[in-house]
Amino acid sequence: MNFTHRGILVAFVVVAFRASILGYGPLGHEIVGAIADERLANTPTAAKIYALLDGIRLEKAALIADEI
Repeated sequence: MNFTHRGILVAFVVVAFRASILGYGPLGHEIVGAIADERLANTPTAAKIYALLDGIRLEKAALIADEI
């Protein structure tokens, strides 16, 4: 495979998966945490998680690693 074909392939992969590429980072983590908060609402598991996190919602706890 020559360099031109490889470049076209790489460009295609980046464009094809741009949505998943943009899903990472603080905003993506916050969205995933918010979805987890909604799915766990009013469950025994949620109570255990919030006890471990000292009451911090998963929406905000998901950002801790990004802020370090």
